[in-house]
Amino acid sequence: MRYRSLDASLRAPLLSDLASEDSTLKSYITHARLGKWFEGALDLAKRSVEEEKAEKEEGDKGMKEVARRLREIEAEIEERERGVAREMLRCRPRGRA
Repeated sequence: MRYRSLDASLRAPLLSDLASEDSTLKSYITHARLGKWFEGALDLAKRSVEEEKAEKEEGDKGMKEVARRLREIEAEIEERERGVAREMLRCRPRGRA
C-alpha cells in the first residue's frame, strides 16, 4: 500500500478523500466523455507542435535563401566595382598629353 507509513488517523481520511476523487473522476470520464476531450486535446497539441516545427523549418529555409541571395548581390556589386576600377585605370587622366 502506498500510504502504509502514515499514521492510521491520517491515512483513513486521506484514503477516503482519494476514493471520493476517484469516484468523481470516473463520473466525469463516463458522463462528460472526458476520454474524448483528452484525445481531442492531445490531437490538437500534436498538430500544434507539428505546425510550429514546420513554421520553424520554413523560417530557417527562408533565412538560408535570403543569405544566399545576399551573397549573390554582394558578388555582383564586387564584380561591378572591379569593372569600374579597371576602367578607371585604363583611362588617361585629362589635361595631360
